Amino acid sequence: MTLGGRVYIWNKFPENNNQKPDLILTTGGKFGTPRMIETDGKTYLIIGDHNWRGWEKEGDATLI
Repeated sequence: MTLGGRVYIWNKFPENNNQKPDLILTTGGKFGTPRMIETDGKTYLIIGDHNWRGWEKEGDATLI
């Protein structure tokens, strides 16, 4: 789930309303509109951001 420039992650599907996430990803205000989120369930998490605000130089697009 994305909200307010953050990505919320639960280790298992939430069972209750307003259940707190296990992890919140932020980028110091650089997330714009996180959209496409993919994972292999083991190692990789890929987040596509529609309005990324972190362009400090041309080609700067890698988050690890």
